[in-house]
Amino acid sequence: MVVPAALDLYPPGVRLIGGRRRAPIRGVLHDVAGFSGIAERGPVASAVRVESVEEFERVFGGPVPEGFLAPSVHLFFDNGGRAAWIVRVAHAETMATARLFVTRDGFPTLRVEAASPGRWGNCVRVRIEPTSPEEFTLRVNAPGRAEEVWPGLSLGRLADPDTRPAGLSSLSVSLEEPPVAPATFGRRAGGVSVLRTAPVAAVEKSGNPTVISFDNLSPHEAQLAGGRDGLGGLNAEDFGTDTARPVGLKVLEEVDEVALLALPDLVWQAPLPISDVPEPPSFRCEDYFTRGAAPVPPEPEPDPLSPEPRRPLTLDEQDRLRREMVAQARRQRDRFAILDSAHPSDLRCIFDDGNPDPGDQRMTDGEFGAIYFPWIKTSVTGINALLPPSGAMAGIFARTTLRDGPQVAPANERLEKVTGLAYHVSDTEHALLNAARVNVLRSVPGRGLRPMGARTRRKDGPFRQIAIRRLVNFIVETLDEETQWLVFEPNDSDTRGELERAVRGLLDRIWRQGMLDGARPEEAYSLSAGPAVNPPDSIAAGRLVCECAFRPPWPAEWLRVRLVRGEGGLELAGLDTGASPDETREA
Repeated sequence: MVVPAALDLYPPGVRLIGGRRRAPIRGVLHDVAGFSGIAERGPVASAVRVESVEEFERVFGGPVPEGFLAPSVHLFFDNGGRAAWIVRVAHAETMATARLFVTRDGFPTLRVEAASPGRWGNCVRVRIEPTSPEEFTLRVNAPGRAEEVWPGLSLGRLADPDTRPAGLSSLSVSLEEPPVAPATFGRRAGGVSVLRTAPVAAVEKSGNPTVISFDNLSPHEAQLAGGRDGLGGLNAEDFGTDTARPVGLKVLEEVDEVALLALPDLVWQAPLPISDVPEPPSFRCEDYFTRGAAPVPPEPEPDPLSPEPRRPLTLDEQDRLRREMVAQARRQRDRFAILDSAHPSDLRCIFDDGNPDPGDQRMTDGEFGAIYFPWIKTSVTGINALLPPSGAMAGIFARTTLRDGPQVAPANERLEKVTGLAYHVSDTEHALLNAARVNVLRSVPGRGLRPMGARTRRKDGPFRQIAIRRLVNFIVETLDEETQWLVFEPNDSDTRGELERAVRGLLDRIWRQGMLDGARPEEAYSLSAGPAVNPPDSIAAGRLVCECAFRPPWPAEWLRVRLVRGEGGLELAGLDTGASPDETREA
């Protein structure tokens, strides 16, 4: 048989030719908030994504008297937020996890502890009901959860990581919805237990631990003890500044999705200087069990949830943290810092001896942050409280971004679930605050409470407007993330042409959505990735350059970005402002 030199298996007139055309560039998410603060429970120094108040409470619990995180997250979702990353803050040297020890024949055999540090674990009650000399049933009653029932356990099985139930050995602290039934079995009792178990060699003496003896067949019941929230000694380093530890802000810096930064517990102080706001009540185990499905203990022991003193951060520590928030936003170029005034209602924290332009050392200068005054009143958690406005404002930022885009100022929007203000600013004071680059919250007759300012901390230039800064953040982050494929492509005319088409598609789309100014595309943006910006010596050095310019809404000037691919990967460089590209070339 004669074999043809070339065998064509395609139908006549049909050819499949590989191409490198990329999918159109999509805009990145720009409404996700990052919060760091004090929570009732949950992981410390670990970021958790939540998409509702219910998810937040399952992981981090309810409000605590010593912090503003929980109600701030409530206000974020109430005002339009749809997703947030949460990082719990605590002082490592003073936080502790509630626990108890099980002994047999006088020797410690098992350590049982709460799933996360905090006083909340001091309310967890454990009951061991022996069913044989070797086996027993473990019952767990935890705050706000259905009773957990773990039958058929033994000390040997719990002590061995290979045989203990997966729910008890898990280090996860994500608490799923408790079931409707008052008691269920195993992992069905909420998915992940509130307990962790581990073998021990000796009973730890610190904190007067609870000990259960497993020396007979009678039931034993005890309450975990020794849990502490880690508020004693809390300082700026625990929030993530001037430290190498992965805590607070440093954890949020690693979360690429975050576009808004808020630290509501940065400005906590006690007592609040507002007479009509009652102090939050102290919590007791009985209160928890009354709200949950577990029975009330017959004779409660001394309150294990007695308040843990918290030291307020000094003005210097607050300033360092505000600066770190703005510095992080500047480094990442994908987020914006929402700052709270140092005092709920005192204008002296903003004005220095009557000077309407406070020094940079007091209020943090920079185009990547904005400050709001005064504090707000709310009862979102069932308790009247006075809160810093960053949580509610993060919701306003998210609302306007999702509805209109990042180029719209987060101002003149109604504040939901806010019942009042700590201070009512007059027209004269408003003018002075606006000149001092402070955004004012005011009561507008017939229209409720609204933010009436949208300025960054920058003194002049287009980036003094929040909307311009965030629009540029959005474009720069989108170009950065969705052109990473360049790193793996040859530096040839096809790659440069594909890059130019992709970037042009993004700019054209956001222009048609009203994010850029100009009646025609050429009046709104321009770009080039041809020989003019990629000379032979640049190509020989392994660099690929794409220059693009775009025109944000008035009064901003043209903004130019250089997208450079080199040996170190993809970089964004040369961001500046000025005249249109045509005027620059003519000059």
